[in-house]
Amino acid sequence: MMTNESLAEFEKENEYPFYKTAYVSYPEYTMIYMLKSPKTCAVNGIKDVTNENLHLDIPASVEIEGNTYYVNEIFEEGFWDNDYIEAVTIPDTVTRIDRGAFQGCRFLKSVYIPDSVTFIDEIAFACCDSLESVSIPGGDIELGDECFDDCPLLTITKR
Repeated sequence: MMTNESLAEFEKENEYPFYKTAYVSYPEYTMIYMLKSPKTCAVNGIKDVTNENLHLDIPASVEIEGNTYYVNEIFEEGFWDNDYIEAVTIPDTVTRIDRGAFQGCRFLKSVYIPDSVTFIDEIAFACCDSLESVSIPGGDIELGDECFDDCPLLTITKR
């Protein structure tokens, strides 16, 4: 498996001129991916949700048209205002969570953010009315302005 550093270097050398959108169906929803390079992609939301109180376990990689893509980003406003998500687990291939990625997810209660994440952009989790606990890396992590603004956080755990 490629490391985050080798994925980043590969991406620089092989940038796509534009993002390509791909949809992958799972039993409870369809995940939207933005293909960023021949080996990496960003998660850009879900649609066709069949189950409320969803525990979203974002995969580390996905196979699309015979190619494996590693998920290294949660795209800007990807899950914005999603009322189905109750919990999120982000894989250790993700290095950044973009602006407003989970903003306004009213029923989101808990989030696990792996050590690989080094950047959480502004308002990424703002206005998550039910967000009670977040587990974030204990090392160097850049937190954007108001990334947890207007959340009733009871616990932010640094590992």
